[in-house]
Amino acid sequence: MKKPGFFTRFHRMIITPLWHPGASHLFFFSLGFRSIITAGIPIIQAFEIMAQSTRHRLLQRACLSISRDLAGGVPLETAIRYHKKVLSPFFINIFMAGLRSGSPEESLNILVDHYSSLMELRAKILQTVMYPLANLILGTIIMIFRDIIITFMGHAFNWQEALPIVIYYGRFIFLGVFMPFLFAQVAKDPRVRPVTDNFLVNLPLLGDFYRKYALAIFFRIFATGIEAGQPVRNSFRDALEGMNNLYLAKKLKSAERYLEQGERISEAFYLTGVFEPQALGMVNAGELSGSLPELCRKMADYYREGILNLLPGVIKGSFPLFMVIVAIAFFVNPMFLFVGTFLILVLIFMLV
Repeated sequence: MKKPGFFTRFHRMIITPLWHPGASHLFFFSLGFRSIITAGIPIIQAFEIMAQSTRHRLLQRACLSISRDLAGGVPLETAIRYHKKVLSPFFINIFMAGLRSGSPEESLNILVDHYSSLMELRAKILQTVMYPLANLILGTIIMIFRDIIITFMGHAFNWQEALPIVIYYGRFIFLGVFMPFLFAQVAKDPRVRPVTDNFLVNLPLLGDFYRKYALAIFFRIFATGIEAGQPVRNSFRDALEGMNNLYLAKKLKSAERYLEQGERISEAFYLTGVFEPQALGMVNAGELSGSLPELCRKMADYYREGILNLLPGVIKGSFPLFMVIVAIAFFVNPMFLFVGTFLILVLIFMLV
C-alpha cells in the first residue's frame, strides 16, 4: 500500500486536531460505518475499522477509545457519549435511537442523508462567494505584475528587488485570510456567540441569509430526529445545538418550556416569535396529518432554496462593489484588498 504523502500526513497530524469534524468528515464516517454494520461486523470491530479508515485525527482517537472501552465492559452509550464533542450529540442520539429500535442501518442512512444535504448547501454557498474572492486575488496579482514591470523597465530583472514588491502586496491578502480566520474562531467561542450571532442575524441583507441557513439546519435536524424515533423534546434539543446559532437557539429555548406545559409543537414554535407563518403552517399541518418529519424536511428545503435562489443574485449585484475595491486598491491604497478579502472570508470561515 502506498504511504500517504507529506501534506496528507501534515493535515492529519497537525491540522485536523485543531478543530472538530465537520459535515464532510461525519458524512464519510457515517457512510463507512453503515457499510461495516450492514456487513454484520460487531460494534467493537466496527469502531476499530473506522479508526483505521478515517483521516480525521480526533475521529481516530474517539473510535479507538470507544473500542477499548467496549472491550473493557463499558456500555456502548456511556462509551460513545464521552466523545460527544467529536461525534456531536446529534450523531450519537440518532445512532443510539437506531440501535434501540433494532435498525442501526436505517439510522445511519438518515445520518448519511442529513450530512449529504448539509454538505451540498454549504458547497453551493461557498461556490457563490468564491467568485468575488478570486477577483480580489487576481487584482493583487495584476498589481504585483504592474509594479514589477514598472520597476524593471530600465534594467534586468532580479529577485532581490522583485521580492519586496510581492511581499508588499501579498501581506494584505495574508492578513485578509489570517484575520478573518482569527475573527471566526473568536466569534464561534460560546462566551461571545450570543453577541456575534445576534450581530450577524441582524445585518442588513446578509443577516437574512444567515438566519435562513440556521433555520434550514434546525428543521432538517428536527425532522431527522423525529423520523429516527426520538422524542420530540430530544429532537428539539439536538436541532437547537446543531443549528449553529446561539442567538436564535436562545430565543427558541422557550419553546421547550411550552412543550413541557403540553402545548402543541406549532403553538410552542409560534410563541417564540422566530418562525415565519409558512413554517408554522407546515408544522401545524404535519402535526395534524401525522407527517411532521416530511413537512419539516420540506421546510428545510424551502429555506435552503431561498438561499440558493437569492444569494447568487446578491453576490452578482454586489460584484461592482468588489470591482470598486480592487480599483481603489489599484490607484490609491492596497489596504482595500484586505478589506474586501476580510468581508468575504469572514462569511466562509463562519460557515465551515
